[in-house]
Amino acid sequence: MLPYVGGAEIKKLHPEIPLGTIKTTLRRGAQRIDNRSQPWSGRPRAITDETRDFIYDTVTHTDPHITHRELLDSIDNVCKKTGSSNDPT
Repeated sequence: MLPYVGGAEIKKLHPEIPLGTIKTTLRRGAQRIDNRSQPWSGRPRAITDETRDFIYDTVTHTDPHITHRELLDSIDNVCKKTGSSNDPT
């Protein structure tokens, strides 16, 4: 196990990094479990990566002329029309 090194000692080795950044990094590192970052707060994504890939493949390769309604039906309406369109209408 490595010996504890505080923020001041790290600051001496890397004067270009602000001390506040070093302290925040050390504090967040202590909060991690198994060295993994905590999940983002907030609502999860409406569609999975697999659904997103399916939509992309359908629109670009399988059926470029598919209607928006048909596309939503093909993914069982997992997202709303307003969430999947850049069209303001």
